[in-house]
Formats: sequence, structure tokens, C-alpha cells
Amino acid sequence: MQVDGALHYARVSHDYGSGDYAESEKGNLISMRAGVRIFR
Repeated sequence: MQVDGALHYARVSHDYGSGDYAESEKGNLISMRAGVRIFR
């Protein structure tokens, strides 16, 4: 049996001083993945 997992974090920011980006285009993204593999 094999068990694995991963956690990813990304910070998104498009603010280059232009001020043309909405708040919805900035933020943080967190994702998690888990898996189980059974061998025979």
C-alpha cells in the first residue's frame, strides 16, 4: 500500500502600481491532494 499527500500554496498578486486590477484578481490559493494506492 502506498499513501501520499501534497499541499500547495500560491499567492496571486497583479499589483504593479497601475491600480487597474480588482480585488478578486488578487489573493491566496491553497490546494490539498491525498491518495491511496493498493498493490496486489
